[in-house]
Amino acid sequence: MPFPVFKRLLGEGSIRFKAASAWRDRAKPRGKPSGRKWKLNGESLTLDELLEKADPSISRATLRFRLDQGWEVQKALETPLLSRAESGRRGADVSNKPKGKAA
Repeated sequence: MPFPVFKRLLGEGSIRFKAASAWRDRAKPRGKPSGRKWKLNGESLTLDELLEKADPSISRATLRFRLDQGWEVQKALETPLLSRAESGRRGADVSNKPKGKAA
């Protein structure tokens, strides 16, 4: 159906829509803060506060994953990300070592 016809039918049915700005520009609801805190140098800090102190290459998701996996807070903040090439080499170094033989 062509748009002008559709528009006319809407008008005949007295259907009105809110202006796009009424729903597009409203404040977006934020997720509930978890309230979880981690200790760093005697301070209790939230994830966002820790992220401010982290290496710039570390994303929020990476930091959250590391902490959820049980990494020490200081190590999670300071350990830089490995590139795909680096992580592949390290994986190959570990998996290609002969088992049971002393290096």
